[in-house]
Amino acid sequence: MRKVPLRMCISCREMLAKTDLTRVVKSQNCEVSLDEKGNKQGRGAYLCKKPECYTKAVKSNAFNRALKTKIPESIFEEIRV
Repeated sequence: MRKVPLRMCISCREMLAKTDLTRVVKSQNCEVSLDEKGNKQGRGAYLCKKPECYTKAVKSNAFNRALKTKIPESIFEEIRV
């Protein structure tokens, strides 16, 4: 039986399976993008799929802190969908 990798949601701080979270990644050349497959290289931040977590993360600038950069609005629109 395989071990399921766990990651922490940046908003609610709950540990969940990596496949149940949305990953936003900052590459080495500081490009921020949505990582749908979860295998891009770079610094990642995970967010669970609860609407209240999305709202809290945007309001508290959790993505900016986690990735140590300014996140473009287009990324927030991709996550919301």
